[in-house]
Amino acid sequence: MELMDTLRRQTTLRGPISVTGRGYWSGRVNTLTFLPAAADTGIRFYRRDLLDNIGTLAVSEHCQGMSMRTCLGEGHRQFEMIEHVMAALAGMQVDNVHVWCTASEMPGMDGSSYAYASAIADVGTVELLKPRQSLVIAQSIRVGNDQQWLSIQPSDSPEVEYRLDYRPHSPIAAASFASKTDSRHFYPQIS
Repeated sequence: MELMDTLRRQTTLRGPISVTGRGYWSGRVNTLTFLPAAADTGIRFYRRDLLDNIGTLAVSEHCQGMSMRTCLGEGHRQFEMIEHVMAALAGMQVDNVHVWCTASEMPGMDGSSYAYASAIADVGTVELLKPRQSLVIAQSIRVGNDQQWLSIQPSDSPEVEYRLDYRPHSPIAAASFASKTDSRHFYPQIS
């Protein structure tokens, strides 16, 4: 993999949006307010319920181990179950945003990123002057084991394919889905 500038410019939201819901694990209500941000800000999470105004950049170096969900943070400043928020921002191609939260666990909503993607679609995005850096996949990559894995292959037209199969005795039926991965296909198809 190599990091390079792509043809796409960085983006942010056209205006502020808010999404409110309950966390799956804590049951606490959390209102997320998404605010536009300047180029090279990245995605930064903030906690209104803490006394500091220190933002945590959404990068792998700030991930903490937590069972059954992704936790971002440092020390007591944690942001739990961020995967649906991050999926919506990535799928809708929002590169720079401040996310202000009233609690640590993100709202689970309907179990998808649909509510977040819908709010982003409603307000829209705006291009910034700086180009966006992206990872370019030059060779196939596979991580996991025989029961569960993630495979990534080089492609000129990014697509995602997902297969779910918990075996014959599961109450959840086997399913599969495939789609292109640009923002036009993310919402409402994938989110």
